[in-house]
Amino acid sequence: MDEKELTITVKARRGLTFTELQRQVWETVKNNGFHLDDNDLQKRACTYRSVADKELVVMNCHMQRLGPRMRKMERLMMVVSEVGEACEAIRNGDENNLAEELADIVIRVMDCAEQWGIDLESEIIKKDKINQGREHMHGGKAC
Repeated sequence: MDEKELTITVKARRGLTFTELQRQVWETVKNNGFHLDDNDLQKRACTYRSVADKELVVMNCHMQRLGPRMRKMERLMMVVSEVGEACEAIRNGDENNLAEELADIVIRVMDCAEQWGIDLESEIIKKDKINQGREHMHGGKAC
């Protein structure tokens, strides 16, 4: 599937291009409170009822101050947590939850890409072209 076909396919399904969908996902995640700066986190710390909850928010404030690399790693760990939830759905034989968790993984990845200024649609197309040129089971990795 080339770039034009991918864009047309996504647009036909939802009325959005892949890039527009990525932006919409980012806005939803932001509106749901997952794009917080230090001030937001400190304000939230005051609203928690337990000491443990407040300590967790204060710890997040410290992580935020460690810089952009730490914030990126923290966001990627949210992707990892969704992968863990998908694994749990497989262990439980819950196909409906598995589908939902796979959607959560994609949403988290789209959120990261939008936050970091990555055109995920273009990157997927470029990577697919690279993969199409690779030999079967490239890299010698076991499946």
